[in-house]
Amino acid sequence: MHKTLSGVTASIPLAEIAGIIPVNECLHQKILNSGMETVFLKPLHHRGQESIGIYYQNSNSLNLIVKKLSSVKWSQTNKCWYLPLSEASYKQIGNALRAHAIIDYKELKEYLEKRKKVAATNHLLRRGRNSQPFLPGHCAGKG
Repeated sequence: MHKTLSGVTASIPLAEIAGIIPVNECLHQKILNSGMETVFLKPLHHRGQESIGIYYQNSNSLNLIVKKLSSVKWSQTNKCWYLPLSEASYKQIGNALRAHAIIDYKELKEYLEKRKKVAATNHLLRRGRNSQPFLPGHCAGKG
């Protein structure tokens, strides 16, 4: 039996619901109606480095939690808290906030997926410079 939010029956634990964007729209609406605030994790390029921006409506309770995160900084320019973009930072944010807020990381996930594709493409391009060019219809070793 999993812990649930305001009578919502869930097939996954509450900690996991708080860490993801629910797919089921009805369940999502019930969670929103539960009074939990939403925290948005977004990619942020700030002071020359990739970061995770932590965005939410001003909340004293969330501010107290976020301020305690290791290495967290406030960006007056972007009006958000931020940490270096890393798996450790992501886990730290999730562990601190999952019981207190719904964490929406959709934009961060999309950014990381695009970044991964670009890195893979760049790797192939670099590797391609050191090997024979591929010519469609041309088989290696045949003249």
